[in-house]
Amino acid sequence: MTIGFFARATKGKQRAKFTITHIVDFDKVLCGYKPHKTMRFQWCCIGLREEYVECKKCLKKAKEI
Repeated sequence: MTIGFFARATKGKQRAKFTITHIVDFDKVLCGYKPHKTMRFQWCCIGLREEYVECKKCLKKAKEI
């Protein structure tokens, strides 16, 4: 499991944007969130650290695994 957020920098007419932190496991977000194709994953931590996770759905699913 990897904890992080999806983000993109300002480019042309697209403004910078970022999401809350999610849990990604085997290249899939646990809660089912699908980022826009312009967004890239920025990892914060490897492993489960509950204090870093902002997405409540991801945290609930991680506890079920």
